[in-house]
Amino acid sequence: MGKKEKKDSKQQNSANSQHENEEYKVPEAEELSIQSVFGPSYTDQFEKACKKLEQFCSIKAIAICQEQNFFLSTRQSQKNGHEMAGLFIVYILTMCSSEGEKLEQLLGEERLSAFIHVFELVLMLENFAQTPCHIKHHLKDVFEKGIPFVMKTMKDVINRTNGNGMKIIKFHLLIHFVSDILRYGSMLNFNSAIGEMMHKTQVKDPAQHTQRNKDTIELQTCLRNVECTKIQRAAKHTRSLFEPNNMGSLFNKKKESSPYQNNNIEYDYSEDCFVKIIGKKRQSCTWKDKHFESQIRSLCKDLIEKEFVSMSTIKFFTVFKKNDVLYRADPCYYTNLDPWYDWAYVNWGKGGGKIPTKLLIYMDLEENFLRPFKIGTTEIIGPGKYAITYSTETDRKEEAHGISCLVEYDTLDCNQRNKPHLSACNIDNQIVKPCIAIPYNTNDDCITAVEWLFLLPIDEWYTVLCDHLEDHLIQEDQLDPYSNR
Repeated sequence: MGKKEKKDSKQQNSANSQHENEEYKVPEAEELSIQSVFGPSYTDQFEKACKKLEQFCSIKAIAICQEQNFFLSTRQSQKNGHEMAGLFIVYILTMCSSEGEKLEQLLGEERLSAFIHVFELVLMLENFAQTPCHIKHHLKDVFEKGIPFVMKTMKDVINRTNGNGMKIIKFHLLIHFVSDILRYGSMLNFNSAIGEMMHKTQVKDPAQHTQRNKDTIELQTCLRNVECTKIQRAAKHTRSLFEPNNMGSLFNKKKESSPYQNNNIEYDYSEDCFVKIIGKKRQSCTWKDKHFESQIRSLCKDLIEKEFVSMSTIKFFTVFKKNDVLYRADPCYYTNLDPWYDWAYVNWGKGGGKIPTKLLIYMDLEENFLRPFKIGTTEIIGPGKYAITYSTETDRKEEAHGISCLVEYDTLDCNQRNKPHLSACNIDNQIVKPCIAIPYNTNDDCITAVEWLFLLPIDEWYTVLCDHLEDHLIQEDQLDPYSNR
């Protein structure tokens, strides 16, 4: 074939290729997910779904349970390391919700499950790295053999093609986690984040107050740092001299705050209404959650008419503090009257286990309790402070999306009309820890939602990762299922 024939053939092939590209509008799911997990037209929609679900998660619960900030922008180009964990949590919750059905059409069910799995592995690995204490035979038998499997899973799913692909030092270092821990102890012992963080305040900030001369900047930076430290210590010592305890004052001692706060709602039987107390003002209030308002109104009327309580008013409060955690249960929060319902794990006892429970409001029966009564299936047997709640049906939930290790699905305990049953628990004895919950259906709100997703507490992540790796190693015949681990 001559040069001219080769040239004509090349042009013909180019024209055919161009024609094929014009007809090719939507790439295959696998190719699209390799190049860009979300298509450009869907990214904005996904970000809106993330932000909508975030409002149901108590920020305090995120900070306490996850020890990570909860950042939501999916479009921001650059993020700090501590922000990525919160971002992955958002992604996982959104993918496991009803929004995941749309993602399945874009990525395919297996591809979506794979991304959920990878995000969870990254979160659990980070938690593993921040664990202060490890069991040695767990490290040798499970994690040393299991981390290469985690790396292979991440490589197969992400399939990075830019630059050197997955041939980067940060990815390679995962394989040395166990050997470094066995040599130096917990990875917290050689964590560089503290040094980088202190560099900002101990070096960069003092350097701003120097002459920026290359011959003297190091000395002047050190002097500014020492001067700042001396001033801070002198100020702290001076303040301590004037504290009430050091001055011998007994009447100026600071009172400890009560764990029961915002005692500002009462049920008035004479007017059959709820009254909100703001300062010295008393005003009737209505709630957006009409079903719960009807339930609690009927309960209060029964308690007073059947003489289970001794007064014609029943007091409620909306904030409870335990172990430095605030649990809000307010059906008419501030001026917009939107409800704020936190979730908590409640120990129901008698085989019920620790079940995710929706906190609606707190009832104060310390002074007016007369005799035992029932709220739903729960019995109030003595005076105290109780949370009026909706609880889920079981203590063991289904895995969200059928694949998730960290997100579980359950429904509220409802009647035949799909309306939740009331229940009650003692807030001092039965509330265990915060729970992060979002509606499964992104179109539902905190009032109407019956189906919910729950993120496992961070103190269970280490065990979940260990069990997951054990199961894989047993399947691959790399671990004896009857070995003593």
